[in-house]
Amino acid sequence: MRAQWLTRAIGDLSATPLTRVQAAWVLPAVLQALLEHCLTHSPDAVWPLAGAVCQTLYWAEAGVAGIADAHAQALRKAWHDALPAHLHSALSVDGTDAFGPKTYVLTSADGRVGMRVPKHLLAVGLEGDARDGEPSVPTASNATDAIASEPAARRPSTGWHWLGVRVATCEHGADGMTDMGSVDGPYAPGDMSQLHTLIRDFGCLRGIWPTERKLEAFVRLLGRWLGDAGGDAANAVLHSDTVPGDPLPLVAMLTSDRVDALVGTAAQPDSERLRRLAHLDIDDVFRTVVLTAQETEVACTASRQAVQATQRTRLLAIAAGLTWLAVQPEYRAVRGHSAGTHECPESMGMATLPEQAPALLPPDLLKHYAVAAFNDAMSNERAWRELPQSRILRTYLADPACDAETLAGALAGWLASPTIQGTAGLTGFLAQTLPWFWVARLPLTPADASALSGVSPAADGHGMTAISPDNAL
Repeated sequence: MRAQWLTRAIGDLSATPLTRVQAAWVLPAVLQALLEHCLTHSPDAVWPLAGAVCQTLYWAEAGVAGIADAHAQALRKAWHDALPAHLHSALSVDGTDAFGPKTYVLTSADGRVGMRVPKHLLAVGLEGDARDGEPSVPTASNATDAIASEPAARRPSTGWHWLGVRVATCEHGADGMTDMGSVDGPYAPGDMSQLHTLIRDFGCLRGIWPTERKLEAFVRLLGRWLGDAGGDAANAVLHSDTVPGDPLPLVAMLTSDRVDALVGTAAQPDSERLRRLAHLDIDDVFRTVVLTAQETEVACTASRQAVQATQRTRLLAIAAGLTWLAVQPEYRAVRGHSAGTHECPESMGMATLPEQAPALLPPDLLKHYAVAAFNDAMSNERAWRELPQSRILRTYLADPACDAETLAGALAGWLASPTIQGTAGLTGFLAQTLPWFWVARLPLTPADASALSGVSPAADGHGMTAISPDNAL
């Protein structure tokens, strides 16, 4: 009867979260049974237990039920040994070890899709609900006061809990055959739809189920600013209809008249501003945004300052969305292809841009618009303008030679800074310009990722390291 109970309990853990209270009495038996199963069964019989293994490892390594570290490490090693041979390298290609102590590996039952799960993400799934909100990115002050028994203050999710996630997929089995039971072929980067599907298969992670964001209005803006083809390409990236790294088709740039109608140059150098037509397009993006009770109360004051503050916050969200698109690998592939062919814009069917911004490729054009939006937003906000992270981000956006990894790190550091995090209404506006998976698709270096997230006893109880001006890049 005990063996039957264990078999059923382990099977249920693929669909049911294991709470701390349950783990306190069931963990020793479950861990031993999983270890024996990993050591005595073939890999394809082990993969379906991924949900049970990851949950058991999480609680065991958290010290629940007094599990010895040696026993937890034995299960971790046995699980890693059972995973497909090429999965480890595919999930670690960005420099973060998928088999490291702060990560877990989930895999589909057939082993063809694998996911690197950071410890802080699993913590949100098992100890906090991130569907309707997430712990606010903590500052040095509130992280000190946080204790494990108190729930963190929540705000609408901006997707920070997806930091460090990576997906890999294998379409072929041994010898390139798709119908083989074994998975011996190489893995390629997976897209966010595969991540979505994998999470759906593990009901135990329902707490991190991503909330889809309707970005139609932002896509309309991109169509006006990039041209129809450019808008279609951006739409594919925003909804993960592309595989990371696959080049987008070279799209026709919008006419020089269109660029000139959107962006103008002020009296000072490097001070591009968005023209009225661009502001009308931006108003359309946020037309359907529902304000919170606090924001409605502010708006009802009918003060000009309140209206202007809201408009500036919207500009920050637009600039963040444009910057995110500019660092995506699909756009980098477009740049690489053009550099390799040495073709001028006209020979590729692109229109010539104004003299102040000649021959811009898609990522450069997105950065050009982003700088203008930042300039407009910060012109009357001294706190934003003098923020070190703001200066760094604007400098990198204006530098054509800046690589995507550096720009991505600057974007993440800027968004994580307490000043920007504390901007009223920004989280809701970002939901109109960034997809739910935006953090997972940032090409961060391991050093930048480590600066933004981690696990420590001083963190907020959900695994997020306190982000302060000293460690926010």
